[in-house]
Amino acid sequence: MIDYVNPFYKMSGILSTALLLAVVPGYHVNIFIAGIALFCLLGSQRTNFITAIKFLMPALLVALSFFFAGMKFYSGEEISAQTNLTISEASVLPPSFVNGLMLSTRILAYAMLGLVFGLTTKNNELIASAIQQARMKPEMAYGILAAVHLLPTVREEYRRSKLAYRVRGVRGRAFLSGPIFCMLIRTVRWSEFLAMAMEARGFSNQRTSYLEMKVRMSDIVFGLGLPASVVTLALLNRFL
Repeated sequence: MIDYVNPFYKMSGILSTALLLAVVPGYHVNIFIAGIALFCLLGSQRTNFITAIKFLMPALLVALSFFFAGMKFYSGEEISAQTNLTISEASVLPPSFVNGLMLSTRILAYAMLGLVFGLTTKNNELIASAIQQARMKPEMAYGILAAVHLLPTVREEYRRSKLAYRVRGVRGRAFLSGPIFCMLIRTVRWSEFLAMAMEARGFSNQRTSYLEMKVRMSDIVFGLGLPASVVTLALLNRFL
């Protein structure tokens, strides 16, 4: 299952696939990758489908807008060679429709890949995998994890700073520089305290980890198989 794939290999496979989608033409590949991502989400036990729908709805609206924009502002040039269309498809499908379909499905594929990684990966497992498989320094890795966990605190501090300014009678603009400045000052102080706390607790390269991330054959298959499927499908669409 996608939940138990090593996060480093999962990230490598998804990032390489996203880069390939940017250069591989054809809407067939985009639909294929979006379908695989949907299958992974449906088979995941960690996925909250309400959260997935909330993130997917804006992506669908953007994809729909790109579809109509691609159809309306199509330049009229021949795109059958650029989109890997077969002779039958080039004669049946209008070029403007294919242009809009290619743009919209690419946006949808990117959104689905992001949802797969974001909703099926735990932060602790990602950091442990980055340290053990990607050889990232523990100080940097745990600093990133601490920054992620501090984001709700930073947002709450900004809300309190805005409330303090309103109590003093400072109103008018919704985006005030004063609360942002106070928030940044306190964030710097939090980062200093956090760095001292990590140093006092022995966060270094010699520190052991309670979470051991193992590499299985299924992890390697996912990391290499997902981008390989994009290349294979693109070649099949081009030569068949």
